[in-house]
Amino acid sequence: MAFSTRLDIAGNPEFEVNLKAAPLDFQLAGEASLGFTSGPISGHVEPIPIRVRVPFMKGSHALVTAASIGPFGVHLHDINATVRAFGVHVGGVLGKEGIDCDLAGAVRCAMGVDINGKMPGKVVEAAIKAVLEE
Repeated sequence: MAFSTRLDIAGNPEFEVNLKAAPLDFQLAGEASLGFTSGPISGHVEPIPIRVRVPFMKGSHALVTAASIGPFGVHLHDINATVRAFGVHVGGVLGKEGIDCDLAGAVRCAMGVDINGKMPGKVVEAAIKAVLEE
């Protein structure tokens, strides 16, 4: 006696979710301070020389001070900026007029079964006889 079987099952699930929340209303507020600090600012007077190089003179004598601008000078030291945050506030409403939600789903399945077999004639006769006697 020989039997062979084959079983095929296929599934295709689908799910869809739709969510709608409107209108959205959010507010953002914050507090901070901004500050600047500086080191000392100083001014002083210095001459600014204008030098000319003379081509036919050699060594350190070739560079001659021809004039000067000034005298003046201004020095500015470091400037520091600082920011200090005091607080941040965020508030809002989600779904002020309600929230709608839809959920849809489907599962599609297919199933197939094939059974093949060979039985001797005496077994088939005995099975039929047993069914008829009942």
